Amino acid sequence: MAHMVRDQLRLMGAKVLHIDEAHHITQPANSIQIKKILNTFKCLMIDDEWPIGLILSGIPELRQVLEGERQVARRLAFVPLAGLTVASDARKVGKIVQQLAGLAKLGFSTVQTDVLAPRIIHAGGYQLGCAIERIHEAIRVRLKRNLSRLSTDTPSPDPLTLDDFATAYARKTGVEAQDNPFLAHDWEATDPFRVLNGPQRTDDKGDRPSPRSTKKGG
Repeated sequence: MAHMVRDQLRLMGAKVLHIDEAHHITQPANSIQIKKILNTFKCLMIDDEWPIGLILSGIPELRQVLEGERQVARRLAFVPLAGLTVASDARKVGKIVQQLAGLAKLGFSTVQTDVLAPRIIHAGGYQLGCAIERIHEAIRVRLKRNLSRLSTDTPSPDPLTLDDFATAYARKTGVEAQDNPFLAHDWEATDPFRVLNGPQRTDDKGDRPSPRSTKKGG
């Protein structure tokens, strides 16, 4: 199988292969299949004619599988990617909101940034990609609202607001106001992985930073 993959990559001129969510490759496999998969990875990396650089990204379970095959593990560098924290990343997320709002030609005040950034981080489960998704969803809500007002005499489009984030979050998750981090007063106590007001999650609590360890920002 390795030579087939290598030949396809060579035809495309690709020297690096990034496999995102790589843990999905090994999760359903048995020990024999996992060994074959890891052997394919090794063969791609050491091929004399067209060596391939591999980037494998996934959850911590993937590391455990890779460490089990020493010939593969010693050819890899393991880089942990920490989640967001309010204390360290609120300013960065705030700048991302302003940049994306600017691209959409929407106003967004600095005061709102200070209030919203911590809530966005929390609503995104302390993961950068998910936090950016929350921003995109809110911008989409605001753009649709402004579009519906084009027939009026409004001189300029309304800016991006907290209500846009709250509406977008409610539409995505189906939770009530008390579980919406953009509406709840004690937003740090809300569960960003909860949907449809189902029971409070008790699993995977150790997989994300504790919001109580960060400074509340709004």
